[in-house]
Order: sequence, then structure tokens, then C-alpha cells
Amino acid sequence: MVDRSQHPEPTAQAALFRRVVFVDWHGVLSNLNFWDSIEKNHKHPYHRAVDAVRQRIFDGDTAMLQSWMRGEVTTNEVVRSAAMLRVEDRRFRPRFLERRLLEECVREPLNASLVRALRELAASWQIVIATDNMDFFQEMAWARRDIRSFADGIISSATVGVLKAESPERFFGPWLRQRGIDVRNAVLIDDSRANCDAFERFGGTAILVDSYGRAGEAALELEKLQRPGPAI
Repeated sequence: MVDRSQHPEPTAQAALFRRVVFVDWHGVLSNLNFWDSIEKNHKHPYHRAVDAVRQRIFDGDTAMLQSWMRGEVTTNEVVRSAAMLRVEDRRFRPRFLERRLLEECVREPLNASLVRALRELAASWQIVIATDNMDFFQEMAWARRDIRSFADGIISSATVGVLKAESPERFFGPWLRQRGIDVRNAVLIDDSRANCDAFERFGGTAILVDSYGRAGEAALELEKLQRPGPAI
């Protein structure tokens, strides 16, 4: 049985469309950091520990970050690091930090102007969130009604086991082949030049978002940029 949270099926209307917009998550559809609520609260008991771990995985140990995003390391393994354990507070239940990260994923605000643009595009495009993200992200994000209101699916690196820039063919290819869509009829909206360059080498069109506030404007340029692929 196919788990729809991992391989969401397109709606009946979307299934008629033979072109797709892949939309990045962080920096494009949302701009909050992991443990954002703790990071912004300097009095929180876990503030220093979260800050230390964030610096280690985002500014130092890129191998750990990439393993986490590929699903090779679980969120629980990341948060049970030495830095976290040194400040463990008995006022908080076990796995507090893991649950907080999950809760933030569920309620993280979306880029309102981009969502409006994507809802307009959904009249003639399939819309798919394509993200390098952690183990539980895909299931939790797909549970959100606001996401399902405009998106036809989610592809996450932790589910497919590869990052976008590492292998666009392995990341995007299975989804495209399953739905009979040629990559020339696919567009990626992303804030990473490496991801955009890799996607264009794969054969698609990429739009590099230079600021979070302009992502919606970039999405509305799709009709001008789209290159026609072969008829289906």
C-alpha cells in the first residue's frame, strides 16, 4: 500500500496537467529556522544548547546536517547530542526538543504572497513542495490543510534519501516518471543556486529566488519562462 503522506497522489484535476512547479521550503515557502521559538527566547533553558547545536550542524558539521536531511540520522539522534544533554531540564519531558521541532513544523507560517500565487498557478500546473528536510517533515507538513489547499504533493530528501543538488534525477525523477511529466515541463523555485543549477542540468527550468519577499512575484513569472516540452 502506498502511504499518501510519502507519495501524495495528485487530485483528479491536477492529474490532467502535464507540467509542474516544484517549490522549495526554507527561504521560499517559509523562513523560520529550526527551534525558532527557542532561538528567539534568550531566557529559555534550552536557548544556549539549541544555539550550540545549530551552529555545529549548520556552520560546522555539514556531514551531520546532510545525513539528517537524507534520513540517515534521525531527529532524536540529533537532539540527544552532548550539548543538549548537558542542559537537560527536569521541567521538560523527555524528547521535548524533538516534539517542539515537530510542533513548529505543523504551525510554521507560510509565505502569504507566494501561496496566493501558487493557488492561481494551480489552475493549470501541478504544485509540489520539494525540500531538503528532516525525517518527519513530509508526513507532518502534508497533514496541514493549508498546504493541501494548493499543493499536490511533497518530495523530501529524507524520504527519497538524496539531496536535490546531489542528484536531481534521483530526487525528482521518480515523481516525474510516475506522472508522465517530461522534465522540460518542470520548473523549480528555489533560493539555492546549487539546487537551481543542478535542476537545469537535469533539463528543467529553475527560478532563483533572491529574497523571501519576492518569491510570490517570481512564481507569477512562470508562464513567461516555461519552455514547451513534447506533447503527451
